[in-house]
Formats: sequence, C-alpha cells, structure tokens
Amino acid sequence: MEVLVCSMYAAQAPGQNAKAFSPSPSNTRKCILATNIAETSITIPGVKYVIDTGKCKEKRYLTGDTGGGLDTLLTRDITQSSAMQRTGRAGREGMGHCYRLYTEASFKNMPLSAEPEILRCGLTSSLLQLRCIGQELENLDLMDRPEEDSIKAAFKTLFIIDGIDRKKELTQIGRSMAAFPLEPIHARAILASKDYGCTSEILSIISILSASSKLYIDNSEQRETIIDSRRKFRHPSGDHLTLLNVVHAYEEISASENKISRKEWCKKHFLNERTLLEAKEIRAQLKQVCVRVDVDPNASCGDEEPILKSLGHGLVQNSAFLQPDGSYKQTMGPSIVKIHPGSSMFEKKVPALIYDELIFTNHVYARGVSSIPKEFFQTLGALNQRGA
Repeated sequence: MEVLVCSMYAAQAPGQNAKAFSPSPSNTRKCILATNIAETSITIPGVKYVIDTGKCKEKRYLTGDTGGGLDTLLTRDITQSSAMQRTGRAGREGMGHCYRLYTEASFKNMPLSAEPEILRCGLTSSLLQLRCIGQELENLDLMDRPEEDSIKAAFKTLFIIDGIDRKKELTQIGRSMAAFPLEPIHARAILASKDYGCTSEILSIISILSASSKLYIDNSEQRETIIDSRRKFRHPSGDHLTLLNVVHAYEEISASENKISRKEWCKKHFLNERTLLEAKEIRAQLKQVCVRVDVDPNASCGDEEPILKSLGHGLVQNSAFLQPDGSYKQTMGPSIVKIHPGSSMFEKKVPALIYDELIFTNHVYARGVSSIPKEFFQTLGALNQRGA
C-alpha cells in the first residue's frame, strides 16, 4: 500500500490545502499533517485515525525583566477542550480512533479551556484606544483582569513610541496612532515615515505584515528551488525591504499581465497571492487613514535608510545589538537572540537589527529581520532616557 502525505496549515497555499480533501488514489493511505486548524475549522472526509501530539503553537505576550514585553510564538500544551475537539475529528462519518501521545495524568493536568485573550495578548492597542475615549484600563472592572506587569509593559511601549507622555497622557502622535486599525508599533512607523518622506513604501510593508496569511509558501521538498526562485527579491538590508521588492514586482506583473499569468508568477516564486491581494486592500484602507491624520500616502523616497529608520521608530523595542562574541542581545531585554534560518539576514553580522517577532524553541529566534544603523537609536534617546 502506498502512503500519500499531505500538509495543512493556515499559511499554506489554498491549492496545497485542497489536496487533503481530494479522494485518495486506489490502494493508497492518506496521511495528513495538520496544525490546530484541523481542530474545529474543517472536516476532512474519510478520516479514521487521529494522532494527537498534545501540543500547539500559540502567540503570547511575555513581559520581561525590563518592564517591557514581546510578542512571541511558543509551543505549548493544549487544553482538555482542544484534546476533545481533536478526538472528535476521528471517524465523523463512522467509527474512528484517536491516539494521544501523552498520558492520562498529563491530560488531567491540562487546563480545561484556553485562557481569555486579554490574559495572553499584548495590551498596547487596547490601552491606547481606551485612553482615546477617556477610560483607564487599570481602573476598569474586568471579568478577567490582566497581570499588572502586562499593563505596565503596555504603558512602557506607548511611552517609548511617543504615544503617551511621562504623565501617561495621550500625545498628538498617540491620537494619530489610534486612528489606524493596526498595532501601535506599526502605526508609529507610518507616522514616522511622514518625516522621512517614504510613506508609500512603509504602507506596502506594513500591509503585508498585517495580512492574515503569510506571504511565503514553504515546501521542504523544494527548498533549494524556493531559494533560487526568490533570490532576485532579496535585499542586503534584510527582510522588510525584501518584502517591498516582492510587492513592487507583483504590482508590475499585475499592471501588464492577466489573472492567470499573475497566478503562475506567484506559483513560480512560491508566493501566496491571497496575501498579496489582501495586503492591497489593507493598503487602500491605510491610505485613507493617512489622509485623515495629515500624512501624504504617496510620498516616496526610493532610498533604503529612511524606510528602515521609519520602521525603527515603531520597532525600537524589537531591536538587538551585535555582541563581541558574535551573538545578538536585545537592546531592551536580557535575551540572546538568533536570526531565524528563514531570514535573508541569516548568518549575517551587522551592528544592529530590528525584527518583527521572537520565536521561542530551543533558542530565541528573531523573525522578520532588517539591519539598521546603530547610531539611529542614539537619536531616539530611547535606550538611555526611557528606562531601557
């Protein structure tokens, strides 16, 4: 008997996910490797057996020793509720079996259900919006109250990116940031781009980062082919300008080719067209907000340094400096950071870098990495004057 292996996860191209739903060829056993997307969102016909690892990846906001916080992607134990959902995937159309790769004692030690989002996510955006309507998060009577450290970390982030002053009062920049349907750090980058004359480029980058699906389609069996197909997009300064190169290339293709050709182009370069189309819609919305807050959305500089500095205003907490031993240390935290192998900056050594997020596995990996002049942080004064 042959074995047909399919994968299923949210960031994968729709065509690849669709293979899991297709009937298996004769004399073939289908094996589907899925994330927790398969828990509740979908029903795959014909599934008889489920193997549950008892693990999932979860975004979580961690507060650090410095009073700040970071968005991280962690591998965690699932809940009892998730375990039951996974069991329910087996044999929905008939008899089935679920094999759990953990003990009954481990199951009983699992929490009954997932933590409320307010307890595991960053509060920066919520705090900013509440401040705009005259409310104070720390004084609200909530069903699930966040930890005090999480509230302090949100205040610190807003202060560092100029959203509030030392008295915790909203600044004009803070009010403008609140107008954007974005995380404040991304809104801050857009507002900073006004001074650097590169709003058009920043909008393109932030729109891709804000899309619900990942841009890059990965396939371990075609890793070398994927690397070669994307080589022309790579920018020496890192991942953010590489994203911008992809967006510009897609815009050129869209202007000159039909829908079928665009799809083939995306397939050739292992890019998720759904992400590019969603980013286009997000960008159009952000342009309208820019006009309302007196930022010219069409301002373009064509130079990399202003773009990186604009991003740096928002990602100042997500930064690291090169150490004498060749490692990177957070500028506002204690962690030693490695560059993720999927980054265009992997194995490069630069004096300073910014990143989109940290992933905790056996090491702390930075993903979405770009180099930035170290002197830039001295002009902000964030490291010396803001308690970093």
